Amino acid sequence: MAARITWVYGAGLAAFMFFPLCGGMCGGAEAAPALSNRADQAQSSGKSGDDRFWGLRWENGLHYDLGISNRVARLKERHPDLEVESWHGKIGFKGQFDAATYQTDGGLDDIPSDEGIRRARLYTSGGFFSVRPISYKAEAEVADQEFYIRELYLWLWEMPFIRTLKVGHFKAPMTLEGYAGSGDTLFLERASPVEAFGPGIMYGIQAGGPNKANDSTLTLGWFGDGGQSDISESSRSFTRAIGRATWLPWRGEEAGPVNLLHVGASAQFLYADQSEVRYRSRPESYFASRLVDTGAIDAEEAASGGLECAFLSGPWGLQSELLGANVYRDSDNPFFWGGYVAGSWVITGESHTYNSTLACLGRPTPARPFSFRKGHIGAWEVASRFSHLDLSDSDVQGGEMNLMTLGLNGYLTRQLKVMVNYAWGRVRECEQEGDLRIVEGRVQYEF
Repeated sequence: MAARITWVYGAGLAAFMFFPLCGGMCGGAEAAPALSNRADQAQSSGKSGDDRFWGLRWENGLHYDLGISNRVARLKERHPDLEVESWHGKIGFKGQFDAATYQTDGGLDDIPSDEGIRRARLYTSGGFFSVRPISYKAEAEVADQEFYIRELYLWLWEMPFIRTLKVGHFKAPMTLEGYAGSGDTLFLERASPVEAFGPGIMYGIQAGGPNKANDSTLTLGWFGDGGQSDISESSRSFTRAIGRATWLPWRGEEAGPVNLLHVGASAQFLYADQSEVRYRSRPESYFASRLVDTGAIDAEEAASGGLECAFLSGPWGLQSELLGANVYRDSDNPFFWGGYVAGSWVITGESHTYNSTLACLGRPTPARPFSFRKGHIGAWEVASRFSHLDLSDSDVQGGEMNLMTLGLNGYLTRQLKVMVNYAWGRVRECEQEGDLRIVEGRVQYEF
């Protein structure tokens, strides 16, 4: 029955993704809401008197608008203290269908081949103005045939001293790869150290953001456990403090290809409510089990952090992170660590984008979207990554894992992306030791 449901979802997604659409979006991009008057953009609108408009329009998703009319906008220009409001938003969707096959040697158990819906998300996001700009997002997800609310937050902008204030259930600000959108990653899954030490999505409150020049960010937050633990650090915490700082020491001209150097650091301190701290990771493939795992460590406190760096020069990209975690217990303080380095080349010449608000990388936009009639192939990219994760120290034998991954990414349109990964690696210093090879692919569609 589960297989039948999977194939039905997959067939529906495949049929839907080829439906002709225009425009595009970057899954991980978030920015201050554009709250200017949109009366001229509403294609189907109605008015209440002559001071408001409403409208629905399709532009890579269903956009809805409610705000002031041109007449009131002109009035506000003459009287800046006049209180007016506007509201706009979008309803969008993201679907990912994955398939993977595995080969293991040595003492590793067999990992069965599998395929299915990796992510299916429906969301609405947008912004409104009332005293100050406020953006919002509400996102529901179906994963592992279960339904849950993934993100739900309000984000207040132009706050005195702290720049922005974010409240709700959202992604905690830690790591470069972990903070980017799932649709913008170079490979199907994030590197194993990011899964092991990254906090994922949590309930919390967060202050800070980019500076006025948009060349640095500083973000601090206080968080509790959230609803997403499938691809994040596995400790159950009563409370934790998380912060991230980034800087662009060099950035090229805005016109033309993206050229920049990004550096950053992040850290978190957690207090475990069940006196258990735990770190674990899959071999960078979602359908596989977690091959390295510290198990539950009897401790109440732990601290983790990371350094990050990224370099973009036109179609070339290079990024790397180094992460570690220290667990504090009565007997000793075991330390676990990991890191990765990844490189990419967009063969067709496009550049990856950079989100200055979140200080993370986005995917390229094809200069010539795929078209049979015009003979266009979209944008194509090759990438490679090496990762190392060590979860063994003192009497904790969580294991050590090394992985090398090669990837081919096709950005056929702004909505449609295909990915193929080939990975091989070795697991040791744990109950199951051996080698493994992975071949996996993804079809992704979003609007």
